[in-house]
Amino acid sequence: MTSATHDLQAKSRSLQSLFGWVFGFGTFLLFSELAYRPLKAVVMAGEPEVAVAWARFAGMTADALPSLALLAALWSARSMFKAMATGDVLSPRGSAALGRVGDWLIVSAILGLVLGPLDDKFDALGAAYFSALVVLAALGLAIRLLGRIHALAAEIAADNSQII
Repeated sequence: MTSATHDLQAKSRSLQSLFGWVFGFGTFLLFSELAYRPLKAVVMAGEPEVAVAWARFAGMTADALPSLALLAALWSARSMFKAMATGDVLSPRGSAALGRVGDWLIVSAILGLVLGPLDDKFDALGAAYFSALVVLAALGLAIRLLGRIHALAAEIAADNSQII
């Protein structure tokens, strides 16, 4: 193996670890902010407030769906760097993981548009939120297309290795 391959593997292992830590931290924050307090409210609620507590929990869970999709994108990125850390730079597994990162970013943007705080008035905060979601969807689409190019390059590399 060349030194460039060793460098790529070392950087991929480092990024795999980084994305693993970011995923774990994000999961912890999401659970503590959006699940722990509402579940505690359901458990601690008296008989008449249980329905209200469950409704609040369901609403907060629905609001967390875009964040869950972003966590799935982080996990997919971790999987991609895990595949690259083994030395399989042009592999179908890495290509699929790269495509999934883009897919999850697009899903998160769509969920943010559908479930987000946009209402009848479109103020500066709503415009910034909408703009961020459009950028997220465009970034997801670009990464998805890059995953398709990566998959094509992996097929070409596999064909070349069979010829040689």
